Amino acid sequence: LCASSAMFVQHLPSYFIVTNGDYEIGPTLMSISMFGNLLFKMLVGESVEKHNPFYLLSTVLIVASLCLTAYLFNTIKLLSYVASFLIGLSFSIGVISSAIVRKIYKNRNYSYHYSLANIMINMGASFGLSIFTVLKERFNSYTVPLIISSISLALCAILNIYIYKKNRNNYE
Repeated sequence: LCASSAMFVQHLPSYFIVTNGDYEIGPTLMSISMFGNLLFKMLVGESVEKHNPFYLLSTVLIVASLCLTAYLFNTIKLLSYVASFLIGLSFSIGVISSAIVRKIYKNRNYSYHYSLANIMINMGASFGLSIFTVLKERFNSYTVPLIISSISLALCAILNIYIYKKNRNNYE
């Protein structure tokens, strides 16, 4: 579910139709998230060389968690616009993963490890999106999968920092 946070964008049109009957805002929010995606990939690409990628990843996960939570308050349109722009940040996980792979493996077999990291991100996104959809259908609501996804993102952020601090000497 963590890797699928950015993929929730695909649900935006149906989410807003189902929850408040708005046919127009969903596609607009998808476009806004893509603009966020473009901007944040550039900013994160610049930041990842200067800052600890583990902390950047946790920041991205927390922001994505907050964005998914914000969608629960979808009657506040401005909040939905801001959440959509900021959820574009979660698309930058692939950029951050390359820096994390370099830190962990110190450029040994970088292409192999980077490919594995991207495969795992894409598998997580595809499985997470499927699980999200099954939960949505099972509970006949977007609320439960949004809450579960939001909590799992926050837990992943905490786990990421814990693992980093526990193994910090290996990554320096």
